[in-house]
Amino acid sequence: MYINKLLYLIQECIYIKINIEKLINKKIFQKQKEIGNNQTQQLQKIIRNKKQIKKQFKQNHYLFIQQFQKNIYKDRFKIIIIDLIAIRFYKQIRQFSIQKKANKYQIYIYLYICLVYLNIQKQSVISVCRRKIKNAMKSKFIQYLVVLLIFLYTTLIFTNIALDDLIEDKDKSSQITKQLHYIELIILSIFFIEIILNSYSSGLKHYFSNKSLFLDFLIIIISIILVIIDISTSNNSFSSVATIIRGIFRFLRIFLLIRKFQTFKKIKVSSTINTPAERILEIMSEFKEYFDSINIIQDIQWTMDIIASNKLFDPLMLDENNNEQVIEWVNFGKVQTNSQEKQIQLRNEEVKLNVNQQAKYLVLKRQIPVNVLNEFQKIDELYFDCFKLEQISKGDETSYLLIYLFIKYDLIQELQVELSSFKQFALSIQNGYNNNPYHYKLHAFDVLQTLHFFMRKCNFCDLSKTTKLEQIAMYIAAAAHDYDHPGYNNVFLINTNNILALRYNDLSVLENYHTSCLFSLILNNKQNIFIHLKNDEFKQFRELVISMILATDMSKHFTDISKLKSRLSSQDFEIDNKDKKICMENLLHASDVSNPIKEWKTCFQWTSKVMMEFWNQGDQEKLLRLPVSYLCDKYTTNVSKSQHGFIDFVVKPLYEVVVVFLPELQFYLINLEKNRQKWTELLPKYDQELSIVQILYIFLYLIIIQINQLKIMKKIKIEYIITNKQFNILLYI
Repeated sequence: MYINKLLYLIQECIYIKINIEKLINKKIFQKQKEIGNNQTQQLQKIIRNKKQIKKQFKQNHYLFIQQFQKNIYKDRFKIIIIDLIAIRFYKQIRQFSIQKKANKYQIYIYLYICLVYLNIQKQSVISVCRRKIKNAMKSKFIQYLVVLLIFLYTTLIFTNIALDDLIEDKDKSSQITKQLHYIELIILSIFFIEIILNSYSSGLKHYFSNKSLFLDFLIIIISIILVIIDISTSNNSFSSVATIIRGIFRFLRIFLLIRKFQTFKKIKVSSTINTPAERILEIMSEFKEYFDSINIIQDIQWTMDIIASNKLFDPLMLDENNNEQVIEWVNFGKVQTNSQEKQIQLRNEEVKLNVNQQAKYLVLKRQIPVNVLNEFQKIDELYFDCFKLEQISKGDETSYLLIYLFIKYDLIQELQVELSSFKQFALSIQNGYNNNPYHYKLHAFDVLQTLHFFMRKCNFCDLSKTTKLEQIAMYIAAAAHDYDHPGYNNVFLINTNNILALRYNDLSVLENYHTSCLFSLILNNKQNIFIHLKNDEFKQFRELVISMILATDMSKHFTDISKLKSRLSSQDFEIDNKDKKICMENLLHASDVSNPIKEWKTCFQWTSKVMMEFWNQGDQEKLLRLPVSYLCDKYTTNVSKSQHGFIDFVVKPLYEVVVVFLPELQFYLINLEKNRQKWTELLPKYDQELSIVQILYIFLYLIIIQINQLKIMKKIKIEYIITNKQFNILLYI
């Protein structure tokens, strides 16, 4: 009987169309005052008439609801939570009405939450009209229009200043000046309307809480008044005073316009690949536009900043009286490194060494052959021919380049070591590479040279204000990033239970191994060129090198891109401070996959080498009866198609993000499209070769079946040469 009354109450609520879900889908209250108030009053009336329900509710849940309503505005995101649970609870109410199953108090609480929700919406959610205005003011059209007006207004100001000097006729000058005043008045009026609309849509308190916007508003008002006075009065003395005052405000206005123009340069990185974090930020950014309360907006913005800065799981000190012991426990187990976040200062004293360029060249000439030095004159260019240098240097190109860079940029003096010791260290890194088809010492040289191009030609060192220790870390990480590479990828090592996979728990196996080998080499007493660094300096160097080499793990490719995009989209992005490290990591990764942005000749040669290494791995996987990894089956892989995918889904998304903080790189990205077009032209050729190989494979398979029946042999190796390419076909019985 009691449940029936509750169900009747629900039916009445539905009858009067308390459909919160529908209201939210329509973006909440198109006629907020008329509809919202009527619905709230009707719901209150229905609840008041249910005396029996009311008595039971007061006995059990009144205190809960009272406390709930009292604290609704205090806790972070309570209102947002109510928005979400109100929708969910209303769906449950409808479900209860159909299934006729409900706790007698539960439904009442749900209804009360719906009522609270309606009251909250009236107080905190902005109207549909204001939201439309807000969205319109943030549209690209309006933003570009404002930027255009900024340029026009700036041009107008300097035209007014230069007008008296250019035109000798005072009457003609005054006529032109008056016309310019009218134009200025129109532009200022547009700016005034823009501020009025923005303040109305965002709320006066929220908009003018920004002091610079309030100052901007005052300057516009005063400038408009002065222009009107200047146009309407003919009093020369008064007009001249107004002109002087307005001139001062014009320059103030220019300063503010520059600031305003910079706000429109908010970074928006477009990509073919998005992540949940980016989608969450987009949703919350849209969600923020629905509220008028400054507290709610600040809470949402705080959440967005935490997500964008990748600090979602950092400890949050809720107690204001935290003592040192609490902080120590929070940091328990963390290695106290000399990271940029702690901003531990590096030593500022430079080792004094007055060596001019000619003396440096003499030193280099004693260490590096002259023909190699001549090639190094083009080392700053992206199109440096590493294959030509390989023939000249006879395999010592990596050690030569390390010596060249460390002498040229005074990095050996920073380390305070003998040149002979550093040369031995450079040779040890170079000789640590195996003779693989792709991951061999020339690949180390190529990555090192490409990173150097980013640092110098693209001005990363200047933009990020890298210290010499950071430059050392970047060069060493690039040279040793694939140290002692076995020629197989992480997937192969994990699937074969390789000792390295067991040692590093299947996590970035090779990257951890390369880093470990490098520091084993460094800590060798004979090879330790960092022995004179302070402990804090060496810790920072080690932290940078580890993070950079681990960033070359392709399994983290899309995650790392997303993190960088989040930071670039943040308003507090600082390439020369807290975001320097993530930029360094992505630059090394970009250098590691840079083949498609090189010239076609270089790109094609590297592609041939990497595919050969992939196919060697595929042959081994077949031998071990393992699933053949992607791109590692020479009988099914179309090289042209594989490079299309590599460019479109790996290289291009990464470089689209890198170019945001390294704009000098933009000019070179045209090579991606050029090389992609070249691969498209080769597509029929690779299709034809692949078809012939597959036919040959089937033919040989039939022969093997016959041989198997005759039990003549158990293994065949056939080498078939086609179009000057050798295909090794291994078939096993």
